[in-house]
Amino acid sequence: MKIASYERTIHLIENGHLETAKNEAENMILENPSHFAGYLNLSYYYLKINQLQDAAQQMEQVIVYHTGQKEIYQQAIAIYKGLKDSRKVINYARAGIKLFPEEAVFYFELAEHLPRRLNEREPFYQKAIELQPENAQFLAKYSYLLAMKDPKNKQARHYEHLVLGLEPEKPLYLFWFAKANYRRGDFERARNFSEQAVSLAPDDEQYQLFNSKMQQTRQPIWALYEKMRLFFRFTPLYYTIPLITAYLWSVYLLGGVIGSTALLLLVIPLLLMITAILIQIKQSGHKLTIQEKQNRYVRLPIAIISLIFLLGIYFVSNYQEEQSSVPLESRAKIVGQQTPNSFMENSQRIGR
Repeated sequence: MKIASYERTIHLIENGHLETAKNEAENMILENPSHFAGYLNLSYYYLKINQLQDAAQQMEQVIVYHTGQKEIYQQAIAIYKGLKDSRKVINYARAGIKLFPEEAVFYFELAEHLPRRLNEREPFYQKAIELQPENAQFLAKYSYLLAMKDPKNKQARHYEHLVLGLEPEKPLYLFWFAKANYRRGDFERARNFSEQAVSLAPDDEQYQLFNSKMQQTRQPIWALYEKMRLFFRFTPLYYTIPLITAYLWSVYLLGGVIGSTALLLLVIPLLLMITAILIQIKQSGHKLTIQEKQNRYVRLPIAIISLIFLLGIYFVSNYQEEQSSVPLESRAKIVGQQTPNSFMENSQRIGR
């Protein structure tokens, strides 16, 4: 091509001259149907008007005639991302890396679409950032993924600060950082990010939904419950299991000293959970998220049943303790029975 013709098409389309761009592309195909340039331009036109199937069809024609230009692979990736065809995106990204190993976008798109765990995709994110260290999109997405995997990841925080210096008013990045800080338990920072995202994109339902969830953290009881839940969720089992075991063992040992009153140490967390979930239910005026459904239909019933069970044990134990503390003579009178002493006295009277 005439790379100039491709750039001219882009310029025409971005300035609103869609029909002119289309006519030029079609004329190029008529003049030379075996040259890729016209098909590539026409594919770009269809991509811009969101007719993705037509764009893909033209792109297949491009590949027939030419495969040595990076714009081809970049445009193909954009088309098949829109069509949600991850297999094609991966193929074009791999081909792009092979032919143009210094193009960061191919590494990033490969990392985004490979159906693998994050630790297997990380080298591609890292390579993209190495090639374009000031690309806010690369930094923001990788920071978000790292935080979702491990909220305490220091690199995720570092990239977050870099992005805020590069593009501080991008709603999508603010939304990602709000979610990341929520997982860290930094609710104030999460609220700030979510409120900024909503103010910049007030019509985005996703941002509004998450922001309403963030506002619930203003309630101290709900915030305390969520911090406890997040702590146990993201703390390794080799820490949480000994902690829980030690807590239960302390309740058991304390029970030998103060009796059933020790059960209150188990009752208090349940009351906290129940109160927090009821607060969340009261404040929830939107479509339920997965977590809210779990809270309402799984955790709340289990907490209530467990609370009733523990209170039952508590009252039964108290009753038994009270009964054991009553003198034997008093208990006999209560049930209308004679004590051994009264039985001997009556026998002596009868003998006389």
